[in-house]
Amino acid sequence: MVASGLPRQNVDGHASEMAAMALEVRTKLSVMTVQHLAGESLRMRIGMNSGPVVAGVVGHKMPRYCLFGDTVNVASRMESTSLPLKIQSSRIYKTRA
Repeated sequence: MVASGLPRQNVDGHASEMAAMALEVRTKLSVMTVQHLAGESLRMRIGMNSGPVVAGVVGHKMPRYCLFGDTVNVASRMESTSLPLKIQSSRIYKTRA
């Protein structure tokens, strides 16, 4: 999972930065091969969604920075229903602080 605008908001550039990153990751993965499977390349599914999230550190023994909320859940569902090497995106809303 990748997030833009955390912990500081990036109102003017988050959508374009995330789209550029998704395209670059897809391009790089399409030329990588799986060494033990002849002729197979890595295939990633990408889901992008924009909106509010709640972020925080969870755990004591192994703390992790986690994101929560409907925005995260929608992006996850978009990724899981996407086709390999495809990018699904919801409408990107520009929010103001």
